[in-house]
Amino acid sequence: MSLVTRLAAPPAPKASRSVLDTWIEKLNTQDRAAVEAAILNPEWRHIDLKRVLEAEGAPKIAETTFGAWRRKHANDAQ
Repeated sequence: MSLVTRLAAPPAPKASRSVLDTWIEKLNTQDRAAVEAAILNPEWRHIDLKRVLEAEGAPKIAETTFGAWRRKHANDAQ
């Protein structure tokens, strides 16, 4: 395959799906609703919420990644 042919069609962008989103989707209805409410509740500090979720089986991710993920969800909800 020539370089011209290879560069003619860029690869499709990958969907950026968070491991936390996948984990939340697997929760039962009540737990999912509670997690989604906590994500939007500004009284929960990122670090405290992250610890509670990890204690309940959420994947462990960096605090900065968790904060960015949470802010994205808060922005999406508005």
